[in-house]
Amino acid sequence: MREQARDAFYLLIVVVAGVLTAVYFLQLTATEAGQGVPPWSAVFAAAIVAIALFLREPVDKTAVYPQKPPSNPQSLRHFLHSFSATRLFLLLGAAICLAYSLLTIPQLGQNDSYLLVTAAWLAAVGLWLTAVLPTRCNRTRTNADERGLSQITTSQRRKNQALSGKSASQTSFSTRWQNWKIKDLSAFVRVRPRPIFLLLLLLAAFLLRVWRLETIPFTLGGDEASQGLEAVRVLEGTLRNPLGTGWLGVPTMSFFFNSLTIALFGRTIFGLRLAWALVGTANVLVTFLLVRRLAGEKMGWLTAVLLATYHYHIHFSRLGSNQIADPLFLSLALWLLVRALDEGKRRDWGLVGLVSGFAFYFYAGARLTPVVVLAVIAYQFSRAPRHFWRQHQTGLLIMLLTFLIAAAPMLQYAARFPDEFNARLNTVGIFQSGWLEREVELRQQSHAAVLWDQFQRAAMAFTYYPDRTVWYGLRQPLLDPFFGAMFLLGLLFGTAKLLWWRQAQPTAPLVAWWWGGMLLGGMLTESPPSSQRLITLAVPTCFFVALGLWEVGEMVKTAVFETGTQTNAVVNGLLALAVVVFATISLNTYFNEAVPQRLYGGSHAELATELAPRLNALKGDHRFFFVGAPWMYWNFATLPYLVADAEAVDVGEPPELPPADLSLLIDKGVVYIFLPERFDELTAVQQTLPGGMTEDVVAVNGRLLATLYIVDD
Repeated sequence: MREQARDAFYLLIVVVAGVLTAVYFLQLTATEAGQGVPPWSAVFAAAIVAIALFLREPVDKTAVYPQKPPSNPQSLRHFLHSFSATRLFLLLGAAICLAYSLLTIPQLGQNDSYLLVTAAWLAAVGLWLTAVLPTRCNRTRTNADERGLSQITTSQRRKNQALSGKSASQTSFSTRWQNWKIKDLSAFVRVRPRPIFLLLLLLAAFLLRVWRLETIPFTLGGDEASQGLEAVRVLEGTLRNPLGTGWLGVPTMSFFFNSLTIALFGRTIFGLRLAWALVGTANVLVTFLLVRRLAGEKMGWLTAVLLATYHYHIHFSRLGSNQIADPLFLSLALWLLVRALDEGKRRDWGLVGLVSGFAFYFYAGARLTPVVVLAVIAYQFSRAPRHFWRQHQTGLLIMLLTFLIAAAPMLQYAARFPDEFNARLNTVGIFQSGWLEREVELRQQSHAAVLWDQFQRAAMAFTYYPDRTVWYGLRQPLLDPFFGAMFLLGLLFGTAKLLWWRQAQPTAPLVAWWWGGMLLGGMLTESPPSSQRLITLAVPTCFFVALGLWEVGEMVKTAVFETGTQTNAVVNGLLALAVVVFATISLNTYFNEAVPQRLYGGSHAELATELAPRLNALKGDHRFFFVGAPWMYWNFATLPYLVADAEAVDVGEPPELPPADLSLLIDKGVVYIFLPERFDELTAVQQTLPGGMTEDVVAVNGRLLATLYIVDD
């Protein structure tokens, strides 16, 4: 025992030295803003630590996945022969509904109602699931910690009734309710504290995403507002098809979803953003469920708390844009997939297909969901093909068919309009857009050199390179040096475990998620790292930070302390301290550093957001002339979204000042809005329309954004 502790202590020295080395190199390059040499030394140091952890003597303590073979696996032949007349009738109904929907959609135009075909498609999904999923679910729980509230309350009620000599029929409703309130609630909290803590975590996550949502971030981005205008079209009845694509190739179902909160809270920034704050909060819950299933309770809590307080995830949860749905769909699909692989239930397989299919109706990045699901299935299949097929053939068929039915209208749309369906990929993909060939010619480098640069920029988005877009605009990596080192350690350690072929590893889904998202959403797209395309990686990144912390904590426990309750308390305390430090750094980075600088959205969006309150106050008795071409126009989406129903025109070249049609100036006042690039033309307007007043619109950093010239009627 002493010899083992001594070896562990020496190994701990290697681990600490490697971590500190990685932190040092990341800190050394933190101020370079991605302009220097990438810190591969930090990656190398983290790799040494990962290898040291991988080769240590103690057996890995994380749960092996899948944890047990599915009970009573059903062969495909038996499944097909088990259909009753009722189930066959339901299948026939599903086929009729789906056929009606797919045959009718091509005949409809933009002004036609899609309500019936959408209802038929949803009915097909429901009938199919009802037909193939079991009608009864027998769940056996053997652990008191897993018993639900109903079991606790039933046991307590019986005890109370035995003591009082009353039967269940003699016990009044008020008595049962009083007993539940006083005794059963305390028993529930004592036996199952997890729901209480989880509820508190979700409440904290929601507050971090909804607090001052109208003004944090201050700027309403142009893409946010464009999606808001599409949602307004849904409410106005001019956008009727939820089964296609709209603005910039974004699936229109996303706009229908967003229209719900705009209908409740009006055409406001809050109404636009609230839907996605709820999605971001739900992602925290599903992440907890996924990681708990893969790696145990403590890892589930660690990852969920890190994600709840991670500034990157908080920021995109606070935007009125649908990218934050990407990690929700993928985490939900993987959680269901792990359940399906672990327990073999048809219900879970069907839901995997359902979630993967529904992902096609939101942001293009959510199409990563079926890719990662298939990668995990392929990994599990490769380990024991015959056994895997024997255990899961029925579930795989259900998953595939459910996916095809759920995604059918969008797959049909892709076949009919491939350019519209792939609009985003054709625009930002380095192969589809021709960007790679142009860069090779421009840089005078080989294809391999350009691809390597792309790989570096995408892979080091969290540790070295800053965001290259105004979607976030953070001028530093997405993780600070210490937790960046923990992330590298966890990622490399998890990847090494994936390549260890003695047994299936619980990290497989998250390793596949991170590398797949980094390659497809980063390396193979223009201008990496682009934060809006990598937001799906927030979940696996937090997991690998937690994994790095966990493994170092296990090493400290083995090398320094003796086993026991006190040892676990000390290590748990250190992990809790690390989480608090992470949350403090992360929240400070976002709310105290990034938000006040208004890094998000760009100068034009900032101008439009600043202008909106002033223009709304004037629009009743003024017309607006926007003097910004060719740099900015009135139809920049933030303006029409926030300043609805305003009379506004764009002013072209100087001969158009003032407008040729002077009747526009008779019955109302006018407001000229000059961008700095055309400020020299203000003099001509003042000479023609004297007596007005000027107002400057200034950015938070003092930079002039625009000048208003207001002439009252």
